[in-house]
Amino acid sequence: MGPRTSSCAPWITGDQVLESLAIQSAVASINATLTQAIPPLSPISDEVVAVICAEAAQSATEILYERTAHRFTGTCGPVTIRPVSRPVNADMRAWASAGWGSWGYGWGASMVNNLGQPPVMSLYAEDTAPYIELYDYPVTSIVEIKINGEIIPPDEYELREYKWLLRKLPTAQSQPTEVWGWPVSQVQWLPDTEQSTFSVTYMFGQDCGSGGRMACKSLAESLAIPFLGDMNAYPDRVTTITRQGVTAQIASVVDVMSKGGPTGLRTVDMWLRAVNPNGLMKKPLVFSPDTARNQRQQFPSPT
Repeated sequence: MGPRTSSCAPWITGDQVLESLAIQSAVASINATLTQAIPPLSPISDEVVAVICAEAAQSATEILYERTAHRFTGTCGPVTIRPVSRPVNADMRAWASAGWGSWGYGWGASMVNNLGQPPVMSLYAEDTAPYIELYDYPVTSIVEIKINGEIIPPDEYELREYKWLLRKLPTAQSQPTEVWGWPVSQVQWLPDTEQSTFSVTYMFGQDCGSGGRMACKSLAESLAIPFLGDMNAYPDRVTTITRQGVTAQIASVVDVMSKGGPTGLRTVDMWLRAVNPNGLMKKPLVFSPDTARNQRQQFPSPT
């Protein structure tokens, strides 16, 4: 997907923010003030209000995306990767050298370097199907898989645990399309429509859920209302107020955000407390030098 500073798409739309009673009340209030001014002023146009609400939705998404440790990406993709399998116990020898009568070596010997094809992953001494681990998590669907430029039918693979891509056959009598298993090498400088190539295109991402959308809408409202000229609504972060003197003490947004504390908006804070109780700002990472990162295609777009 490339560098990302927010989720793949806003958690809510500008139209959802515009539907808020608080936003409609703010627009009606400022338009009434403008039209009653001397001389009368033009009310805020619907186009301007729509732009403000759309920007508020995007801004609220970016803030909550950061406050939840980049967990809720929304629906991302499609992305195309050019992976290779990295088997630990794969048979890479020729069929003849493995021995015709040896069940232990099996499929992996059928397509090898000396036959002009990249070898394929085939576990021996196990009953596990060939598999590769996809880099992104959670992977939600497989769009397309190509080996040697040929599209592999969906009944020849399946996605497990949102990250493992297994090769399978629909029946015991079925013959695999192209090679069996997943290639352990490929020619990376050729497009995936050519021989000796392998690509996987998929969708991934995690939805924020109804609670996240409600929190995002509440935050977007608080961001949009000042731009609509409504200065009368007291935010949740008001700590003290003197009504007759119209004096209010308001907690600083910069302070609460920089310290990772509450935002002052009840709906937002309850949701953040539920999904990120430890206040993590970044996702934990695990790195192993034995694990290769799949390269992703950004340009031209796989779609």
